[in-house]
This record gives sequence, C-alpha cells and structure tokens, in this order.
Amino acid sequence: IIFTNWKGTVAKTNKQMVGETAQLWRKIRRALEEKEPSTWIRMNLSRGQLRILTLLSSNVSISPGNVADMLGVPKANVTEIIERLVDQGLVKREPNLEDRRSHNLSLTKKGKAEVEQLREWSTRRIEKVLERIPGDKLESLAISLEDMLIAAQSLTGNAVSKNQHADDPQKPKP
Repeated sequence: IIFTNWKGTVAKTNKQMVGETAQLWRKIRRALEEKEPSTWIRMNLSRGQLRILTLLSSNVSISPGNVADMLGVPKANVTEIIERLVDQGLVKREPNLEDRRSHNLSLTKKGKAEVEQLREWSTRRIEKVLERIPGDKLESLAISLEDMLIAAQSLTGNAVSKNQHADDPQKPKP
C-alpha cells in the first residue's frame, strides 16, 4: 500500500500506518494537556472519578457492580471512588426497585452540570486546534474522523452510516 504524508510518498503497510496514527493521536493528546491543565484536574477530580461521571452521564441509572463491569475493574475499586462522588454531591444513590439489597447510581444536577462543563471545555479546546488547520485539510480530517467514528462504533456493534452523524455525532437520527 502506498501512503502519502507530509514528507512525501512512502510505501507502508496498513499495520505500520495504524501504529503511526495511534502515536500521532497520543502526541496530540499530550500536546493539548501540556498547554493547559485539564478542567477535571482544576475541579479536583481523579481520572477514576471522571470515568465514572462520564459513564453515568450516558446511563440513566446503573448499579455500582455494572459500573465496575463497564469499566473493567473489580467492584471494590469503584466503591471508594463512588463514595467520594456522593460526598461531593455529584452522584446520588437510589433504591434498586428490582433488588432491595442493592442501589443504583445516577448523576445529581450538580454532577450533570460538571459533566456538561467538562464537555464544553473539551469542545472549546478542540475547536481552538481545528481553527488552525486550513479549510481543505480540515475537510479531509473531518471525513477521516467520521470513518474513525464508524470504526469505533463497529467495535461495540453500534455502527452507523456517515450521514447519520452529519449534524450531531452524539445523537443518531431517527
């Protein structure tokens, strides 16, 4: 396979390009984090807390065991993190109507506001980067990112067409 990059035309395998692209992705993330501390750090959130808040933001109500399963960690690892989130008023416990011995977790209004603030900050940060890319290259990048979104969704069995996400990648069209 022949790929063209900014250095010129180079013959590379798909596997090599996947590796190089993954490296570029990590470098981009690192470059963004070097310039300004993440909002979640300023909000005194740990990575674990951030992961749980993000997970809860896309689920109406979920048990601590399901949180652990979805994150791929033992339940004991999330129990303390959840307790801190409850103490901070970001997460609330609700009785599980199907099993009286357990409870479900959901975001509080404050938790929803924090997640929204994090998303807005992240969007602004990415927009600042994208504004520096010339229009023709930005269009190519957008097409490639749509392909990446479809590939990522196919890993979970949620693949959709490119046109389905043209307006808002968060909301599939009916």
